[in-house]
Amino acid sequence: MDKILSKKEFEKKSKEAEVKTKIQECLELIGGSYVYYQRLRRLGITEDEAKLRAGLQDELLYKLSYYLNKLKD
Repeated sequence: MDKILSKKEFEKKSKEAEVKTKIQECLELIGGSYVYYQRLRRLGITEDEAKLRAGLQDELLYKLSYYLNKLKD
């Protein structure tokens, strides 16, 4: 049986759920950036230009985007 939460506990759990949702939304956006990058590359745009346009010029962000996209497969 679920226990009744105090107001403070409820607010904390609500905040945690909100933060988790925001993080998930950010990760989905970053993963989607890799799809955009791939489309640009297929159009013949250089790797550097495609990364710039997709917002992935930071190498760590690019890697994160790549692996998030792989998770979808």
